[in-house]
Amino acid sequence: MQTHIPARILRAEVIAREPALNDRNQREQQQYDRILTHAPPLFASHGRAAISFTNFAIALKMAPATLRKHFADLDALLAHLLITHLLAIAKAIGQASSTGQNPQKSAREAYLQATRAPFGGLTEAHHLFLSEYRNLPPDLRDEVETLHRQLGDMCAGPLAEKALTLLDAPCYEAKEIESLLTALNAPAAVAPVKTKLVFRSPEAVDDMTRISGVSVPLGALANTEPRKEELLF
Repeated sequence: MQTHIPARILRAEVIAREPALNDRNQREQQQYDRILTHAPPLFASHGRAAISFTNFAIALKMAPATLRKHFADLDALLAHLLITHLLAIAKAIGQASSTGQNPQKSAREAYLQATRAPFGGLTEAHHLFLSEYRNLPPDLRDEVETLHRQLGDMCAGPLAEKALTLLDAPCYEAKEIESLLTALNAPAAVAPVKTKLVFRSPEAVDDMTRISGVSVPLGALANTEPRKEELLF
């Protein structure tokens, strides 16, 4: 007759194994957190193409096989970072839009706040997004671009593409973006409103011309103070 092992003995064996299991899970979580902490600054500083999978693992003092347990390759890691960044923007937009009287304007304000560094320029995460997402393989790039377009829809509806170009350019401030989008959204039958825009550089005027389709003569930049050009349209 088969004798069953007492439950108390089985339970003791389970308890004995649990600390090792928890230690392993904790170690894997620490590895995962370490990857996500160090990948963004390395990718932003050197570019994804300049970093090999093996060298990245060595930099983290991690075996390549251990790194591969978390991400199949560096493109998958980069896509994960970019999607996480865009989802964070989407969450900020959702929170702002639910409380603002003008949901799209609130969404644009949230987008700017989520992508601008405290002392000017883009955050590291958004700089990484803009500089690297086009270099992803097509299947991963499509997923990232789709999410980015959805953010544009939340921010400006039919003007999504133009709004994203403005929002992603650090040379524009919120008031400049709102003025330009208002002008672009004005009905054709209505006489265009004279809107004064102050740009920090000639490059900003070039961007405005490309986005709005309004031709800006070179003379518009003449006789102006350096880094401050005024344009009426």
